[in-house]
Amino acid sequence: MIHSLFRGLVLSCLLAGAALAQTDDHGDDHDHIEDCPPFEWGGYIDPGQQTYEQEVVAGFDDGRIVLEVRFDALAGPVAKHFMFLELIDGCVLRAVSVGSYMKEVVKLGKDVVHVDLYEPDTQRRLATLDSLPEIDTIRQQALAIFLGTEPKPEPEAKGGAIGN
Repeated sequence: MIHSLFRGLVLSCLLAGAALAQTDDHGDDHDHIEDCPPFEWGGYIDPGQQTYEQEVVAGFDDGRIVLEVRFDALAGPVAKHFMFLELIDGCVLRAVSVGSYMKEVVKLGKDVVHVDLYEPDTQRRLATLDSLPEIDTIRQQALAIFLGTEPKPEPEAKGGAIGN
């Protein structure tokens, strides 16, 4: 689960580490974040050792926003190339992450790229690829998922809406 990450649209910190609850410990001015639904996948979307740049790329009438995060050099066990976070009122609702897991790089001797959808209590593999997909393609797919216009991926380990 995740500590509070967001203060409005200008964010000082992406993810404050893999935490046990999606809660805010920054004082009374963010009490609403304690109302965030639990998000079990914080450790997988946490930037860990990686540095990153972020930008809000979409906003919806219901108050949701989509944050695009572009990571620098791969580092750590669940390294990411880029990620799209769907947020409302500072709460993570869903994430689409494009990353490489170091244990698989070592095991296979090559970089394998994973495109994963993280929802509060579900993780689904959307694709497993031999090369990094274009960020524009993943952005379009993530926005379609967040808008509900993309069919839900099947609950299988490989395959799905992106990259097949």
